[in-house]
Amino acid sequence: MFFEDLSPYRYGSFSWRSLLWRELNVGWLDSAYQFAQGSVPHGFLDRMFEHCLHPVRQMKGFHICQFCSPILEHPKICRNGREIWVGSAEIRVRGRGRVRYAAPTLIYHYIEAHQYLPPEEFIEAVLASRISKFNTD
Repeated sequence: MFFEDLSPYRYGSFSWRSLLWRELNVGWLDSAYQFAQGSVPHGFLDRMFEHCLHPVRQMKGFHICQFCSPILEHPKICRNGREIWVGSAEIRVRGRGRVRYAAPTLIYHYIEAHQYLPPEEFIEAVLASRISKFNTD
């Protein structure tokens, strides 16, 4: 499923929280579209992994990476001795003001394996974020 980075998040049913937050898409990639590539700052992937430990909007199915071999099954990510499955949920990252970023958990894989470079404002928000198991949508 593709959504342009920093476009308004409009997935699923209406939520009252959408009246409180300006939610923006980040990391919804598709092989039919090009994406920015580059290196993320030191410590960024550690912070992203922490966000992926506390997903929201858990789905019943999963999305596979369209950039990997078709043999790849449900993607698993590993960091500091911990493993988690990605591709079936989302994360939320608070930005400045009333901005929140909505990303698929697969974003971690996109960054690590395919050098996806998220927008600078998202990178700054992730590095500045406080991670909580209560980061719900």
